[in-house]
Amino acid sequence: MCGIVGVRAETLTRSRGDFAAALAALRWRGPDGLAQVTHGGWHLGIARLAITDVDAPQPLVCAASARQIVFNGAVTSASSEWLRFGEGRRTRNDAELPLLRWRHAGVEQVAPRCGHHAFAIVASDGDGVLARDRFGEKPLYVVRAGGRVVAFASTIAALRRLGFAVQLPEAEQARFFHFGWHATPTLQQGDATLDDALVGVIRLRDGAPVPQRAEATSPLDLRARLSAAVQRCAHAEVEVGLALSGGLDSACLAASLPERRGPGWLAYQFRAAGEPGDERELARTVAARFALRLREVDGDARVLRALPELTAMLGLPVGDPSTLAAHAVARAAASDGVRVLLSGEGGDELLFGYRRHRAARFLPRRGCTWLPGPPAGAHGYPARLWRAFTARQPYPTLLHAAAPGVLRRALVADLLAAPAVAFAAGDRLEAAIAFDRDEYLRRDLLPKLDLATMAAGLEGRCPFLDADVVAAPETQLGAARSGLGKRALRRAFAELLPREVLRQRKTGFGLPLDRWLREDDFLADVLRDRRSRERPHVLGAGLARVLDDHRAGRLAAGHALYLFAAFEFYLRTLEA
Repeated sequence: MCGIVGVRAETLTRSRGDFAAALAALRWRGPDGLAQVTHGGWHLGIARLAITDVDAPQPLVCAASARQIVFNGAVTSASSEWLRFGEGRRTRNDAELPLLRWRHAGVEQVAPRCGHHAFAIVASDGDGVLARDRFGEKPLYVVRAGGRVVAFASTIAALRRLGFAVQLPEAEQARFFHFGWHATPTLQQGDATLDDALVGVIRLRDGAPVPQRAEATSPLDLRARLSAAVQRCAHAEVEVGLALSGGLDSACLAASLPERRGPGWLAYQFRAAGEPGDERELARTVAARFALRLREVDGDARVLRALPELTAMLGLPVGDPSTLAAHAVARAAASDGVRVLLSGEGGDELLFGYRRHRAARFLPRRGCTWLPGPPAGAHGYPARLWRAFTARQPYPTLLHAAAPGVLRRALVADLLAAPAVAFAAGDRLEAAIAFDRDEYLRRDLLPKLDLATMAAGLEGRCPFLDADVVAAPETQLGAARSGLGKRALRRAFAELLPREVLRQRKTGFGLPLDRWLREDDFLADVLRDRRSRERPHVLGAGLARVLDDHRAGRLAAGHALYLFAAFEFYLRTLEA
């Protein structure tokens, strides 16, 4: 798990960037060392978090072909892949596997079968490939000019130091304030374009996709597939821990962990101070059932103080406040020597676990815009459902993070209209689930996990996104109608899990922002600052009134105020 960066030499000359500064901007992703090479007309660099073969350097070179690789991620199927492609291997480092796969099986099999990755392989003539896992678990920002790839990096902050002017256009700012996430930023120079949605493999010379030969998936049942995925993810040369929320997904991961000699697996559960302890009790029950060593992480409003640093690391606004809770868990795990943290991300998207999936069957494809909506300031689930029925895009409206009445008071008119998003034609339920996978998982949950863990010096791994689990019949969109509420997962693990875990309803991983913004002054002081109130996207007097009304208890606008503060921290990173 690392941070990678690369740029063609002539591109760096034209952009007047600083490669050393770009590499240094990735240091937080790779505390175990920085390294760089010049090869094939490219500057390549890596900030390494060493998980396998600590002594093996990166960038790695293939002795037979002279191709160089910089690799971010993990090949969780490495044990079996070494048997197939390991002839001529020189290390135990996962980064060597794509080089060997290309050498022995061709570029059509360069991508590892299981795991999460973003990597570049450069030949001596300057050609090569960029590759990224199918869900985009590992970040990769790609700059193209004239069709060919001219630069890439794991973060926007690194790209800026290469001399690229990157910003969020107005449409993406609107998306941020409505959803809490955004899509692709834009470049403000020449004919260069920025792509952050790459999945699969592309050529460096022309950006053309390189189709990969399909590999057989497991014929096992769902429980066996997930158990095998967990065991692959838990196989590491370093200490491995589990994020144990107390929910169904993480309980299934706990049930799938391999037997371990000596002390049990480490597990971590977060609870916001002063909130109900139901999920903590469930986490304790699961930990006791599977002999886990549970560490209970309590967080109060002080977790918000990590937001400026995380924003500077990312170079983009951090729209999901649960990133801060996940970061608190990752820091606790890191303090115990954990270097790999297993997470249940992807379980709800693949196995139809959200409450809104049931609503999707009844929502109209185009809302009843002639009907009156709920009170503009209401934002509980009933209000969001009501609002969805009257919206132009009903299902995406269910995912809006802030009440429109709050935004109307504090956000300029140009950003008030809910941005149109891609929503597939055809079956409404299948379109809703596809939206969650393509938008919510890819744009919110996976970047959250990557940032929260990497900033603490950990690698996050998601067994539910393993290739065999993704290929299971129970995860296919056609199975949605018979599988809502993760019925297949509950059936698969019914014999192993405590009854109270199987019966619980999903509660989510939220923070008590309404209460914290009344009790704590950190974000309130930022929003009161003159610089914040004079931004071109803000109605300064309106934002001040929203904050005052919230602090006085006349309004519940904690999440909306968080978004304004998060965007302000992002703007300040651009000014630093």
